Amino acid sequence: MKNKLLLSILTGAAAICLTLVTACTQPPVIPAPPPEEENPPEEEIPSDKLEFKMLDDKKSYALVNLGKYEKTSYTIPSSYENLPVTEIGDSVFKGRVQLTEIIIPDTITSIGNSAFQGLINLKSIDLPNSLKQIGNQAFFECQAITEINIPDKVDFIGEYCFYNCTALTTIELSSAITQLSTGLFFDCENLINLTISDNLKAIGEFTFSGCKTLVTFEIPLAVENIGKYAFRDCSALTEISIPKKVTAINEFTFSGCDNLTEVTFTDSVTQIASYAFNNCVSLEYINFEGTPDSWQSINKKTGWDSNCGNYSVNYLK
Repeated sequence: MKNKLLLSILTGAAAICLTLVTACTQPPVIPAPPPEEENPPEEEIPSDKLEFKMLDDKKSYALVNLGKYEKTSYTIPSSYENLPVTEIGDSVFKGRVQLTEIIIPDTITSIGNSAFQGLINLKSIDLPNSLKQIGNQAFFECQAITEINIPDKVDFIGEYCFYNCTALTTIELSSAITQLSTGLFFDCENLINLTISDNLKAIGEFTFSGCKTLVTFEIPLAVENIGKYAFRDCSALTEISIPKKVTAINEFTFSGCDNLTEVTFTDSVTQIASYAFNNCVSLEYINFEGTPDSWQSINKKTGWDSNCGNYSVNYLK
């Protein structure tokens, strides 16, 4: 009886130890943070009529309620009570799944948070040259849009704006945009053609995570920071060159880029965070613009190259 009890205790202890060892040697599974719902109105607008709200400047209006509308195409009014309509309010078109086309007048300067969220059948939308800002989650899960051109005056696009726009293949960003917000193109799994400005300075967390068909991406030389998970699971990406102004490669930045064969960066990089290149199983070359001593001086965190290919480091100085 004592032997059986001792055997049971030893077996249990061994299982616990094995679990602890496994946990310590495997990278944590950290799911992407779900996009947070933008603050909804405290109560539903009961009116089934078109509604506008005068803005603080007392010179223009925002469209705040579409009212009862069941057609597939909608043209936003350019004026109301002889004043221009310059804003599309938060969540105005959200969930109007019947819409396939929205025509925006050239008076609009701002698109609110979640304005077009969930319009899964929206195929056509041309953004006017007057536009300056696009809010968080504005085109969230607009799964039928294939192409969008961002006008030149737009200098801000909010977080998760194009999240899960699965049909989006081509987008051209304006030169006024200097930062790509968190999760901007998260799970745009068919995004292939992306035009960005040389003025770009920062790439946010999860920006291109899950962009599985993005084969090439040239990071502008002005970029100083690349966020965590920024290129996670970009499984078609084959090469990447990290600009000199970047000093740290963050957690999981290129994790799951399983066709990535070549990475280039300079000796300005002083830290490579945990699991930065996790599961880059095809990695063959790290082109390091520095000396062997400067390579050794980089603070490389636990598992930074876990489950990578049999890569070699080429010293370019």
